[in-house]
This record gives sequence, structure tokens and C-alpha cells, in this order.
Amino acid sequence: AYQEYLGSQGIQVLSAAQLPPELAAIPHPPLVLFGRGSLAALAGPRVAVVGSRTPTRYGLWATAEVVDCLAAHRLTTISGMMTGIDLAVHQQSLQQGTPSIGILGFGFGQ
Repeated sequence: AYQEYLGSQGIQVLSAAQLPPELAAIPHPPLVLFGRGSLAALAGPRVAVVGSRTPTRYGLWATAEVVDCLAAHRLTTISGMMTGIDLAVHQQSLQQGTPSIGILGFGFGQ
């Protein structure tokens, strides 16, 4: 039932053996990783950018500047899937045509 739901949503399930090396190297890596979209972004150089859920105007400006710099160096951005800086990272990455990975703190459909 859950696997059927994931498949219907285009969600892929990566096993522990398929995790990015940095994630597999942590003391307690996840047993599975859920992904949707192009998982090729997991293979290239990546940088996580996180921040406040209630950012200031300066925080939003600084986020755009950082993401623009990362995009110029062809780095994939990683952030959460919340409001504030997380959202700004993904929006700016999309504007720059840079791959962006959104991380959920829970499974899909929960």
C-alpha cells in the first residue's frame, strides 16, 4: 500500500547501499532515503544552506547572494522544505537554473 502510494507519486526509495557517501559515513545513517525528481543531483558537489523560518530582509538578500555564488560554481544546493530561508534557497536556485535538493524531516504522505 505505502510502496504503491510512493510509486504513484514518482517517489524513489534508495537503500542504505545507494546513499551518497557523505551520508553513508555518518554514525547512524538512514536505512532508506526517499527521492523525487532527478537523483543525479546527489552525485555532484553539493552545499547545504539553512536558516531562519522568519528571515529578515537582509537574511533573504544574503541568501540570494550566497546561492548566486554557489550557482556560479555549479554547486547543487540543499535545504529543508520549510518556509523562510529554506524556501528562498530553493527559489533562488531555480531562478539560477541550479539543481536544488529539498530535505524533509519525515516520510512522504505522513
